[in-house]
Amino acid sequence: MVEATVQLLDVAGLEHEALKLAARAGVSKLTIINIEHGRTRPETVKKLAGALGVSPEKLVSDIER
Repeated sequence: MVEATVQLLDVAGLEHEALKLAARAGVSKLTIINIEHGRTRPETVKKLAGALGVSPEKLVSDIER
């Protein structure tokens, strides 16, 4: 039971971080979900990279790992 609660809190924390990133990048939460599943567009990568303070190339190389 404790393990399940810890996992739920971890997921909730990641969910919150995804929402914050989406807001910073000016994209929707659905966009973040699509990226997590390998679906994105070049302009979205540029927005996210800008919000994270990295180059689009760096972001893509990190995602592809």
